[in-house]
Amino acid sequence: MTSPTSPVLAADGVDVARSGKKLLDHVSVVVRPGEHWALLGPNGAGKSTLLSLLSAEQHPTRGTVEVLGRRLGRTDVRELRRHIGHVNPRHDLRSALSGRDIVLTGATGSIEPPPRWRPSPEQAARADALMETMGVGALRDDTWPTLSQGERGRLLIARALMPAPGCSCSTNRPPGSTSPPASS
Repeated sequence: MTSPTSPVLAADGVDVARSGKKLLDHVSVVVRPGEHWALLGPNGAGKSTLLSLLSAEQHPTRGTVEVLGRRLGRTDVRELRRHIGHVNPRHDLRSALSGRDIVLTGATGSIEPPPRWRPSPEQAARADALMETMGVGALRDDTWPTLSQGERGRLLIARALMPAPGCSCSTNRPPGSTSPPASS
């Protein structure tokens, strides 16, 4: 999708406004292959909003976002998400999927399996291998509501690795925790 020297992620002059409130104001960032970044800041600084743009989960109000060389608004984000490993502890699961089915949704870039979709034998084998690697192979048939936060987190990491992503984004904060306080 990108050349070895092209940015993996790029945001240029990005604004995000929702319900009249500006969540991001003229933010620019470039992440190149091999770089590792951490977003730090107080609650409300826009970290999660920026991550949602860089993982193709939402679009900016203004400015441009490119993920793996593809500009949001000019590409099929459903297809693009198949190349992004995204770990979100607020995974918005609406049904009691099994651990294995959760991991397999990483192959489709969706929260739930698409209607009539079935994994290929290779995808099924990869899901099983990733679950073993993450130490959650025994949770194959356990459903989401019965899992601990740690078990969910390991399944979500396996899910993010399912497509052998060109980039990965992680919100590494457990639900209910807070960001560092703003300095005075």
